[in-house]
Order: sequence, then C-alpha cells, then structure tokens
Amino acid sequence: MSWFLNVLMVSDNRIMSETSLSNRSKWFLLLYPVAGAVLAGILWQAFVLVHQWHYLAHARPEFLLVAAFNQMAVYLVLVPAMRSFYARANILVSEAKTFGLLATGMALARIIPAGEYIVWRASLKDEKGSASATTQWLILYLTWMFIGLVGLFFAAEVGTLILFPTVNVPTVAGYLRYLPIILTLALMLAVLLLRFDSVKKLIGRLAYDRFGTHAVSPIGIIRDRKLGTYTITTLTLASILTWLIEGFTLYLCFLAIGLEVPIVITLYAFAFARLFSIIPITPGSIGEIEAGTAIFFAAYSFPLGSVFTATVLYRFMSYWPPLLVGAIAYVAGGKPVQRRLEDASMLHSRRNLKQLIEK
Repeated sequence: MSWFLNVLMVSDNRIMSETSLSNRSKWFLLLYPVAGAVLAGILWQAFVLVHQWHYLAHARPEFLLVAAFNQMAVYLVLVPAMRSFYARANILVSEAKTFGLLATGMALARIIPAGEYIVWRASLKDEKGSASATTQWLILYLTWMFIGLVGLFFAAEVGTLILFPTVNVPTVAGYLRYLPIILTLALMLAVLLLRFDSVKKLIGRLAYDRFGTHAVSPIGIIRDRKLGTYTITTLTLASILTWLIEGFTLYLCFLAIGLEVPIVITLYAFAFARLFSIIPITPGSIGEIEAGTAIFFAAYSFPLGSVFTATVLYRFMSYWPPLLVGAIAYVAGGKPVQRRLEDASMLHSRRNLKQLIEK
C-alpha cells in the first residue's frame, strides 16, 4: 500500500461522513485531486512518446496489435476471483462489468497510486457494504499479486542464472546484475523476520493506525467473508498468470522494435522492475518501471535506448487499450445487483452466481 492509498482512504472516510454536503459534492471533493494526478500522468506519457517518436515510428504494428490483445487477458483471468469475492458481500456484478472495473482500475493505477481503489469504490458506492468490501478485496488482491510477483521473480532469476551463467559485462554496469540477488536476500530476510511475534504485532499496529478497522489480515478476510476454494483458487491462478501475461506483453514490445531478448531474461527484468516500482518514489511509479528495466538490462549490455523505447511501449499498451476497452465493457455491463443474505448459500459456484445475476 502506498502513501497515496493511505491518504485516499482517510479522505474517503472523512468526506463521506460529512453530513453537510450532498453526495455529489462529496464525490467531487474526493475525486477532484485525482483528476489532476491523471492529467499529470497523461502529460508524462505524451512527453515520453514525443521524445521517443524516432524509435517508435519504426515499431512493427503486428507485434503491437498482439501485445494489445495479450494485455486484455490480464483482466480476464482476474474476473472470476473478483466476482466471487463481491458475491460473498452480496454484491453481484456481471462479467462485462467486472472486466470493465478491472481494466479501467488497473489502467488508472499505471499513472496514479490506488487507481483500482478509486474506480472500484466510486463505481460501487451505492451498494450497501461496498466500502468495506472494496477495501478488503484490495488488500486481498494486492497481497496475492505481490506473492505471485515474488514467485515469478524467483523462478525467472533461477532460470536466468541456469541458462546464462557466464554473462560477463566488462563495465561498472555489469555489477548491477547482482542487484536482483541482493533483493532476493532482502526478501528472504523479511520472511524470516515475520516469524517473530513482536514483528507481527508491530506490522499489525502500523496497519491499524493507517487503515483503521479495515486493516485485517488476508487470512482474516478469508474467514470473515467465508471465502471458498473457488475464490482462493481462481485468485491464486490469476496472481500467477497476470504477471506472466504482462511479462509477455513486454516481450512483444521488444520484438516490435526489433530487439531480441530471451523470454526468461525478459520475465526476470519485468519482475525486478515491478518490485523496484513498489518503492513509492513517484505517483503511479511513473518513470520507476522504466528506470528499473534500464538498470537491469544495462547489466546485460543491451542498448538502453531500445530498452527504454520498449518499456514506453509496454506502459502505453498497458494503459490506453485496457482503459478504452474497459470503459466500453463497464458501460455495457449494467448496474451491480444487491442480494439478500439468504442468497449467499448459492454463491459457491460460478454457475449459481451467473444464475443469480440473470434473475
């Protein structure tokens, strides 16, 4: 969770509890600063595209088209888990609506922190219990996605070290290839520290101070919502497939500009850059993914200009196509449906969930 998400949740609670304002005024006050951040992110993308245009003009459109379609699969694999979770909160959302929420929310998160929370919270604001459900889903979603990203990082790291063990770059940049290994040791140390009860209590206290009563652990959310095997399994699979698909999008962007990079190194670089971007240096990690990717490939003597161009293409492909397609799916998906608690017994399967929405 970034600092922006903390501020946004606190602002959300304070503004929504203000009785002297109309609902429209409350949402205007909440989303007005977000609009400024979105504008800044779009201007940044426009600046980079213009700066890199002499490289982008020669990109192969067939690879870019495949990359755009490939990116859509990221949100498709997350649809079952998200629908199932909100169904446990008695909020039934159609497949098209869920796809639209995921695509637009995750696209917005490319340029501002907590973009998912903004879209999901604003879209479901009229549904009873949506505030706590959205916060809990975001915590569960981010936890699983982080675990999946770390898993991809370890797997790609081992694969790279096995397949390319003798890489020798006779420059200072060549030593940067040890940076991911240092990150691995830091992650292992963090896991070991979590075995101490004092560290667990400290993290719990910090989480409570920032998020209040919504700051429950992912395990607590699973128990509280009585999530079944279907929801956990689909979320686990999605957390793995999402990063593989996104890494493949970056690989297609490399091919589009004619840069041949082994797929395992691409996935390794992608996982490292995404982990690097978790550090909240800039809003929406703008520039951090580009910097992380450039640092990684500098250690393997790839041309920085081409790498930066491919990363810019990746950011473009992961923002505009999902945003446009997601907006269409969002409008076509209809309104969410609030169900009674007695319907919860029918929510254990995808088939029954579909039947409830159609009723």
